[in-house]
Amino acid sequence: MPAEELRSLHIPALGIEDMPASGVLAVVVCGLLMGAKSPAMPGGASLLSQRSNWATVQFLLENSVFLLIGLQGQSILAKVSQDDFGLETIWWGCLAILGAVLLLRPIWVFPATYLPRLIPAARRNEPRPPWTNPAIISWAGMRGVVTLAAVLTLPIGFEHRDVLILAGMVVVAGTLALQGFTLPALVRLLGVRGPDRREDLLSEAALMQRATTTGLSKLKEITIEDDPPEVLAMLKRRTQERGLAAWERLGRPEADGQTPSQRYGQLRRAMLEAERAEVLNLRRTGEYAHEVLSEVLDRLDVEESMLENATEDSEFGDPSELAIRNDGCEHLLAAQDPRAPTEPVCEECFREGVEPVHLRMCLQCGEVGCCDSSPGRHADQHWRETKHPVMHSIEPGESWRWCYPDELLG
Repeated sequence: MPAEELRSLHIPALGIEDMPASGVLAVVVCGLLMGAKSPAMPGGASLLSQRSNWATVQFLLENSVFLLIGLQGQSILAKVSQDDFGLETIWWGCLAILGAVLLLRPIWVFPATYLPRLIPAARRNEPRPPWTNPAIISWAGMRGVVTLAAVLTLPIGFEHRDVLILAGMVVVAGTLALQGFTLPALVRLLGVRGPDRREDLLSEAALMQRATTTGLSKLKEITIEDDPPEVLAMLKRRTQERGLAAWERLGRPEADGQTPSQRYGQLRRAMLEAERAEVLNLRRTGEYAHEVLSEVLDRLDVEESMLENATEDSEFGDPSELAIRNDGCEHLLAAQDPRAPTEPVCEECFREGVEPVHLRMCLQCGEVGCCDSSPGRHADQHWRETKHPVMHSIEPGESWRWCYPDELLG
């Protein structure tokens, strides 16, 4: 973990101590800003290391705070019983604070949800959500380690310090118990639909497509005449394959046949097992240094983990059609749905004798073509020849569209 990040979190707390402000909140705000900026830092290996290290630090710090509260709980209750307010008044006050915390959250969440959407530009970008969404967000306001850390930083001689610590404990315990245990029942009562894994996969594929296009544009920009053609071809192929793998996780279930990426992952995992077994056998001979063996094993482990993430099985719990709304593209808004054929087939693939992976249909002329993961890539070829901008997925359970010129889902 870079020492600079630890110092950057420590400095705000030190600088705020001499001011009438909260050092805990200063560190939290600094952490939020760093979290937003850290993905832009160079070095993929460094970012992966930071994520795992920070997860460990977060686990230790959060549990340490709760441990400290547990160890001090008995002494805090003993001191509170001797406070001038009286024990009954203190407990009623703690419950009143808990009630205020539960009440103030929806008072803030509902206006913050709907008032910005009175602005036409905001309403176009973010459609008005149903009232059940802010209702769930309002009730999902469990307090935790930040509340406890804030009250624990009160100076020892602070007036009624133990009463405030008890109030923080009641708020944390009350919200965790009351809201935490009743939140699933509230979700079921309001009929809020859970996240659809297919929607996540579709958004992931669109995001990967835009990143892939940007990467290929950058490659074209930095290419020089002396660059070997085989290197450029390899870079393009690997970049495109990564984007296509995301699209292949949509469409027909695996029972209808494996996609190229799924078959690749299956074969490559078998190869990695054999490679790892060979490296382990060579380790026993003592022919290679420990550092060399560790480096090779790490590379094999990283590649296998990437395969597992890229080809993990998708659980589609909602049988409704998969669709993504996008009101910002004139091509998507203007496109009309022609009637899909009863038995869709890519005629070009049929003539060439190849098997398509997924099928798409042009919304301007009704031409059916295969996706970019298919050998023929006839949907893309149709767009390049006709400039018809929008195609429609005709895979079972899908109704999303793709705009070729703007590279947007709809």
